Amino acid sequence: MTTITATGILDPDWKFWHHGGEKLVLAVGSRAVEKAGKALGDLATIQGVPQDATWPVALDFLSDVYKVRRLMVEGGGAGRTPITCDDAALGRARAPSLNALP
Repeated sequence: MTTITATGILDPDWKFWHHGGEKLVLAVGSRAVEKAGKALGDLATIQGVPQDATWPVALDFLSDVYKVRRLMVEGGGAGRTPITCDDAALGRARAPSLNALP
């Protein structure tokens, strides 16, 4: 599973980190990389991505290194909006979804 974070503020006690296999964190910018690394230790692999080209670099990394060909994007609008506005990114992101509590 892959998580992308702009802040690096991730709680190591979340059950997400302790179930389901390998975890990858794409951290936007050096401060997020540092914070995520300190918070998670060996619970996840931390990979930095630049602030000025977050989605192109993230998608290329996932494709080239992890051979990801389809991507389901969940979460807040700030993360989804750049993908849905970028034709190249949208071509790889399948079923961008909006999750809400009833």
